[in-house]
Amino acid sequence: MDSPSFSQTLAALGLPPTLLDGVDPVMRPALWNSLLQSLEAPDAPQQGWGAASASMSTGAGTTATRREPPPFIRRYFARPRLQQSDLSGLDLAGWHQEARLALWIAAEALEALRVLPKADAYRALLCEQCVWIGQLYDDLKRRVKPFLAPVILQGELRFLRHRASAVAAELLFAS
Repeated sequence: MDSPSFSQTLAALGLPPTLLDGVDPVMRPALWNSLLQSLEAPDAPQQGWGAASASMSTGAGTTATRREPPPFIRRYFARPRLQQSDLSGLDLAGWHQEARLALWIAAEALEALRVLPKADAYRALLCEQCVWIGQLYDDLKRRVKPFLAPVILQGELRFLRHRASAVAAELLFAS
């Protein structure tokens, strides 16, 4: 995890080098690589969510489109935040929903930081989500057999590939 690219990326975005310290060391590379891969739109730009509200220059002649937050993220911020003590009350389906949401919000925050590197709110949001992902993973390791926890988290990380799809978001986050 101490590869120069990881450290350089964290420094360039103004993120603490301890960003992923709360995540199990075995899962750190998979988490970081999945977050970065989710930012690379395969074929189409990520314009499926909400209406684009403005275009902004990101320097070097490139333009990025600011999007409205996806509906599931707006719902997330409208509800009370879960605490670590609330994890024991979640069933496994609730755990999956919380983990998927935390991963997608972390990806959204990282995407915003790549476009707007001075956005302190997104930096704090990414740090908060990484801590929450670590807590969720620790909870999962207590719930299931130790060899299953990384497999389950890898499955949730694979869903990040579909971040650009409004249809996938509705299927994965339908309430």
